Amino acid sequence: MIRLRSSGRGVRVFGLTKSCASLLAATALSVAAVGAAAADKRVEIQFDADGCPTGVNPHTVSLSKADNDKVEWFAIGPGGQPYSGGFTVIFDPFNGGRRLSTNRDSMKSPPVDNSIPPDANIVYKYSVMGAACDKVYDPNIRVI
Repeated sequence: MIRLRSSGRGVRVFGLTKSCASLLAATALSVAAVGAAAADKRVEIQFDADGCPTGVNPHTVSLSKADNDKVEWFAIGPGGQPYSGGFTVIFDPFNGGRRLSTNRDSMKSPPVDNSIPPDANIVYKYSVMGAACDKVYDPNIRVI
């Protein structure tokens, strides 16, 4: 029988040999490391009162191809509130397509296409447009 007991210092396992407990702990650390590898890179898109993009933070985001990084864009309106007027992102090197659109205040990218070579010296431009505005804002992505 295995019993788990939670304390302020974590979970203690009772009823296992020391080697089994060590193996269980190592497995938990491995699972946590794998989950942490594929990180979403947060990018905030600022929109004005007319629904036009006015800035992106960070202006250049680096995506690790080896870690299958993705971008998660968050639309921010005037006053720092979430903006749900809709937006579109155009970027050729994403896996599965080049145009991504949403009517919500956030959207996640697919991973970078496998045919794109990682190179920290190459900076790709992508475009952001508001659903209610013809202006385009062009930030950058670096594939490493």
